Amino acid sequence: MNKKISCIFLFLLFIVAFSNIVSAAGIAGAVKDFLFFQPGLTKEYTYTVVSNTDKQMDHIIELQGELSQYFTLSKTFVNIKPDESADFTATLRLPQTMEPGEHMGLVCALESGTRGAGGTGGASIGTRVRVCAVITVFAPYPGKHVNFTMSVNNVKKGEDAVINLDVTSYGTEPVTVHGVIDIYSNDMHAGKENKIITLTTQEASLSVAQNVKLNATLDTKDLDTGEYRAKATLYFDDNQTSQEKIFRIGDIKINILDFTKEVSENKLNPLKIKVQSMWNAKIKEAYASIDVIDTAKNRVITTINSPPTDIAAWETKDIVAYWDTTGTEKGEYDLNITLHYEDKTTSAAGKIKVLAEGMKLSLSTILLIALIVIIIIFILVMLRMMRKMRMSAKNITKTKKKKRK
Repeated sequence: MNKKISCIFLFLLFIVAFSNIVSAAGIAGAVKDFLFFQPGLTKEYTYTVVSNTDKQMDHIIELQGELSQYFTLSKTFVNIKPDESADFTATLRLPQTMEPGEHMGLVCALESGTRGAGGTGGASIGTRVRVCAVITVFAPYPGKHVNFTMSVNNVKKGEDAVINLDVTSYGTEPVTVHGVIDIYSNDMHAGKENKIITLTTQEASLSVAQNVKLNATLDTKDLDTGEYRAKATLYFDDNQTSQEKIFRIGDIKINILDFTKEVSENKLNPLKIKVQSMWNAKIKEAYASIDVIDTAKNRVITTINSPPTDIAAWETKDIVAYWDTTGTEKGEYDLNITLHYEDKTTSAAGKIKVLAEGMKLSLSTILLIALIVIIIIFILVMLRMMRKMRMSAKNITKTKKKKRK
């Protein structure tokens, strides 16, 4: 029990300490920079250290990483008053040669004291905040080496989808590149890929460290709305590398995915209609109109409207209406559901059952009951273990007393 109390106490102290370090120091300037290696390159960085502590504090300026040997600092520490800032410079001077690949350096400002719980002369649990800027230098690989990033945006049906390849040469030799992009429907049937079309980008020549943007355009007017996969293969001389991206072709349309199938009699029941937007922008004030039909009497017994709601781009959500089944007989009824949005409609039909009161248990209710049962079992098991431990302790004490006699 003492161990448990100690753990809880330490945990609470940790929370107190953490709450005091959420607001940390900051560093402004070129906090992230990427350079291609040039023999003897010199570059100066100016940084500003900002502190929001409630006390004046020194900040130690330090260097880390393999590039640290090539940096010179104007200051090794700065003193900052509450809510003030201080500047320093870090000058990078590269050597005449470097090993191929990425080389990283960090320029950091480290608080000299800790922040956290406790006061002067007392116990303190806290941390020293460190903030860093990251500089990366890339030395080209021998020969031909190319990499690229791919991007494609979601589009409206009928608009052109543009696939962009951002290509950079990371080798020491010039290279000629072009891209081939295969477009697939993202639905898989019988394990076979459904390729729709192949697109080809323009060709470009790159020298060392040069960047170029290649692109291809997909006409979507004859394609269905939904998800698609673009697989881009970049060819550079006799080599190649590939990437894939998922994109969507949309239309102002909301699909009905599911709806409530059972309700209870003589109460106000939520009717949840799960919908999915197939549009690239927000659809405002969509609502559902639900006709409940008694097929035996061939008449609509009630029409229910949901409140209007906004649906974000490509969002899946529940539209909720409420049906008061007071006076409605038990049994099965037909549902006609109509979604209204942007001067358009989507319809679905199905069945719903009105059950006797108390028969319907929601999933959340079932899970709550199961959780309560598990907690009760856990408590009983713990009580039994504690009782056994007490009995064992008593037996040990009795045995020791007999031995003394």
